Amino acid sequence: MRNSLGEQPTRFLNSREKAKASSNPRELATTATCLSSYSAYKPVTFDEETGTLSPADANLDQGLILTDGGFDFYSPQTFVDGKGRRLLFAWMSRMEEAEEQAFAAGEPSVHCLTMPRVLHWREGRLWQTPPEELYSLLGEPIRPSELSDRAFWLDIRPTAGDEPFRLTFHGGEAALEFDPAARTLTFTRTGWLTGRPESKTCPLDHLDRLEIWSDSSSLELFINGGSTVLSSRIYPTSETLGLDVRGVDGCGITLRPIRTI
Repeated sequence: MRNSLGEQPTRFLNSREKAKASSNPRELATTATCLSSYSAYKPVTFDEETGTLSPADANLDQGLILTDGGFDFYSPQTFVDGKGRRLLFAWMSRMEEAEEQAFAAGEPSVHCLTMPRVLHWREGRLWQTPPEELYSLLGEPIRPSELSDRAFWLDIRPTAGDEPFRLTFHGGEAALEFDPAARTLTFTRTGWLTGRPESKTCPLDHLDRLEIWSDSSSLELFINGGSTVLSSRIYPTSETLGLDVRGVDGCGITLRPIRTI
């Protein structure tokens, strides 16, 4: 495996012969912000006995697929647990110095890890899902008007996956918008250094399910059962908590608080 791709290359094995090369090529990240979080992988066939790739001339610098489409996902690490599941953790995030200082002002710490994720190999790419144990932390369902904490789980299932959709968090701190005409999903947040909106857009043909895990300064979005994942830090500014959902009439929406442990 070529270490020139990034700082923490690893392999996501789903059998003896399949391997997904993961990397963090900072020089490939092209965003409108100064954030440098970036992680990607490439499907290859790996023979563990001979230590060779197939095809032998596989270029790990080309054909990369983003592991996570959000702002803050860096240096993923994986391991196999006692149940045989391949679990992934990543840093959330890798900020530039000025961003780090602004985010950490008045706080004892600033950085954190993502939630653990179970990796699956489906349809020629990685899927990521929350492990079943995390769902034991969810409280009873509440109405959006009853939301009193930033730690919550939100599950939205549109009845029609090809209709426009927009979700706004806490008066505009962040927003998620699905454009079926452009076939894109765009996540927008307010930059804590500039005070201006900054966005990440990924291709998406349809929106069948949106699962959101929110914490005090982070959002982890699992799209369509984990085929697409977006992880981002959020700088809390609003004292009024609330969710504004548009364009999903007749869909199923479930909101549950997350209990602390």
